Amino acid sequence: MVSPLVERVGRDNAGRLKVVKLNTDNAPDISTRYAVRGIPLLVLIRDGAEVDRMVGATALERLRAWIEPQLPPATAHQAE
Repeated sequence: MVSPLVERVGRDNAGRLKVVKLNTDNAPDISTRYAVRGIPLLVLIRDGAEVDRMVGATALERLRAWIEPQLPPATAHQAE
């Protein structure tokens, strides 16, 4: 299951990353807007625009490697 991994990456990057989960059955308009064709689907959005997406389950390290280049630099406070 991808959800616990995504939640962990979100906690590990608090202040640098906002994680939002969507139930596609309950939000068909949003699913259509983002052209959801399969789940799990991870979409990276920066400044309101999609920058990348990943479909399917993945390992924690691959998830981190995919997200990290898109994140702003950590501040000294965030690194603690």
